[in-house]
Amino acid sequence: DAHPTCSCACRVSTFDDAAKTYDKEIGTDEIVMGLPLLRRWLLRSARGRVLEVACGTGVNLHLYPSSVESVLATDAAPAMVAEASRKATDPRVSVAVATVESAEGGYDTVVDTFGLCSVEDPVEALRAMARAAAPGGRVLLLEHGRSHYEWLNRVLDAHAATHLKRWGCSWNRDYDGVVAAAGLAGHVEVARRFHFGTTY
Repeated sequence: DAHPTCSCACRVSTFDDAAKTYDKEIGTDEIVMGLPLLRRWLLRSARGRVLEVACGTGVNLHLYPSSVESVLATDAAPAMVAEASRKATDPRVSVAVATVESAEGGYDTVVDTFGLCSVEDPVEALRAMARAAAPGGRVLLLEHGRSHYEWLNRVLDAHAATHLKRWGCSWNRDYDGVVAAAGLAGHVEVARRFHFGTTY
């Protein structure tokens, strides 16, 4: 099945189970793919009051620039939040258990890095992020999904069910399509793709 389903509760359980070893298990892959640099590049645009959704173990929390006044980092998985809390040494940062959909409005910047793959309904999650942004605010996304190349998409599709079961992640989503379905295509300021088009 190229598009297997898994409830949000199922995904949260997967992330809770993986939380204590998550950074160690994916750390080498992140470095090899240059993701720490992409995270830093994305977050240099953050400003004011920031909401970070799907914060995971908190790998972004030390990357926020001085233009940021405060960061509320949230995740639906309590064990992930516990790991993130240990990294929240910056006095501007607070961490809480919360779903994307429960986000309240008024933030200057809403951040999500590799979180839309981990919710059952990425369209509604993206709409919730847009609602959480204040007028004139921005949503900053770093995601992974479908490639420019069909041969690579076939590989992603063939292993989608196994990857979802192991990591709680749907790694073959079309984020251009997600943005369009959320009604936000006309609001995109900048879009770039890396790694054969799989990193948005």
